[in-house]
Amino acid sequence: TIDVYILGPSGHILRKWENQQTTAGIVSLEYPINDAPPEGVWSIKCRVMGYEAIKTFEIYEFYNRKFEVNITVPYYLPIDTPG
Repeated sequence: TIDVYILGPSGHILRKWENQQTTAGIVSLEYPINDAPPEGVWSIKCRVMGYEAIKTFEIYEFYNRKFEVNITVPYYLPIDTPG
């Protein structure tokens, strides 16, 4: 069996799966991350048969904002205006 832990940037365990059965040493798990996760370095820690492995990944700031651009132009242009 294998124990798997997701740790947030603060080092706290956010999700844990203990005593997971593996198929040929492989286990597939999911942890959905919300729209505003804490930024920083996250960790995935695994323990199996007395061994421990840790992998890290980083979540950066992301903005997906809509914006509007307004352009005001004169009602007329002189005839000698280039362009």
